[in-house]
Amino acid sequence: MHLKRLVALLVLFLGFRSIRAHAQVVATWNGGTGSWTVPTNWTPAAVPNNGGGATYDVTINTPSSFVTMNSNETIDTLTLGAGDTLQGSATLSLVSGMSSNSGTITDSGGVSLDNNSGSYFTNFGTIGLFTSGPSGAGVVNSGTFINSATISLVYTSISNSVGGSFANSGTITNNASGGIFNSGTFSNSGTIGFQGVNDPLDVSNSGTLNNSGTMNLTYGFPGTSSRFSNSGTINNSGTINLSYFSAADNPDYFSNSGELNNSGTINLSLGSGGDNGDYYSNSGTVTNSGTLNVTNGLGDVSAALSDSGTVDNSGTLMDAAAINNSGNFTNSGAVTITGSGVFTTSTNYTQTGGSTLVNGTLTATGSAIVNIRSGTLGGDGTINGNVLMSGTMMPGRTLMPGDSPGTLTIFGSYEQMGLGTFDELMSPLSQSLLDVNGNVTLDPGALLEITLLNGFNPFGQAFDIMNYSALSGEFVNGSSFWDDGYLWDVDYGQNQIDISAVKAPEPGTFALLAVGLIALIVHSSRKPTYSVLRRLRRTS
Repeated sequence: MHLKRLVALLVLFLGFRSIRAHAQVVATWNGGTGSWTVPTNWTPAAVPNNGGGATYDVTINTPSSFVTMNSNETIDTLTLGAGDTLQGSATLSLVSGMSSNSGTITDSGGVSLDNNSGSYFTNFGTIGLFTSGPSGAGVVNSGTFINSATISLVYTSISNSVGGSFANSGTITNNASGGIFNSGTFSNSGTIGFQGVNDPLDVSNSGTLNNSGTMNLTYGFPGTSSRFSNSGTINNSGTINLSYFSAADNPDYFSNSGELNNSGTINLSLGSGGDNGDYYSNSGTVTNSGTLNVTNGLGDVSAALSDSGTVDNSGTLMDAAAINNSGNFTNSGAVTITGSGVFTTSTNYTQTGGSTLVNGTLTATGSAIVNIRSGTLGGDGTINGNVLMSGTMMPGRTLMPGDSPGTLTIFGSYEQMGLGTFDELMSPLSQSLLDVNGNVTLDPGALLEITLLNGFNPFGQAFDIMNYSALSGEFVNGSSFWDDGYLWDVDYGQNQIDISAVKAPEPGTFALLAVGLIALIVHSSRKPTYSVLRRLRRTS
């Protein structure tokens, strides 16, 4: 009895499997030019669409085939061979399994390629999605989509939804509206090039965007509402170039309210126009261990980069435009404010290591201060605000070859803490000066160092190294000290500190002994070696 039941179950199971196997159909294109919806163009002679009882794996792999799809079709998989073309004006939905394109997929208006959850699509050929207006859907992915060749978008987009994985190692371009909308995982190791004209063009990320390749996003012309927005996570180890190339009056071209981690290079630049708005804004978190460049053309903007969130820089940050900070800014890397750069902060500018080079303008408003806890502060620009120095002050340093010293001006007070060092740079052509419009406080332990550049001989000369309204305290060196081979006198005046090189170095006792021994050896060179050794022993 049990054996009969077992046999019956096996019969039912095998019958069910045979029904399923029978329902899965491989539809093969017969070749040539024709319409998807004509049954006789296929083997077997049926229109591939999962809407009926059968499900289809579609193969178009006869050279020079041209298939037109003008109705929405749903299939399991698609295999498009090299030299073959699929043109559509409708939606092709891939449900499950592995699909690939080695030919050309294009559209004649309003088409979309839907790669659903459970479907794996690889593009080795060309996908060109072009529509006549900004309503085209483009590529919609909730499965796995791999592009290793070319995708060209015009008025269409790539939408990668939650749970979707989109990886590009090839090229993606867009020269009109549309863009990339990601709420899943989008990875680029290839090239993405967008250039907007007069229509909206977006890159919007609310998921995870990983870039190890190159993203060139260039927009312009008045009226463009192009933008790059992030409310998720961006991990960049490659290069991202964001730029406006012409006049535009739209704020927040790039806005980050999520997390931006940069270990590569990000270039934020403005072109020759624009007269309002914060073009690049951060209200989230920016962690920069790579290179972040902010540059400006001829535009008059309130801020090229506006930060109300958190910026933690341990890499390189170059400000050649205007940066406004009302959030939390911390530097342990290298910040350079160029001659055309302006950095304005309403919260403390805090440096825990690295360097800040001010050749332009650094302004701390209200109760904010420039707080250098460690590292160096230098440059030949202007600081508006109070400076608290626990690191190394190098006024006038430009970090150019040869280090040509200059003047760093502070409109505020300057306090050098006990761990702070004032490094005076001197060259044959110029000497550095710290010009403080307010008061100077030198706490106990504050150190003065002298660095002579390019073989400069300061002997017999006096130098003004610091100006101020009033002085409290003095350097731990006191009024006289040796440094860099010279004896220096320090004069703490009412409004300035002067130093003078009053004595060149003299040979020390060890040096004199060495000279004497050399002379003794030379004098005894004609005598036997043992005689020289005996004389040396007696002298010791």
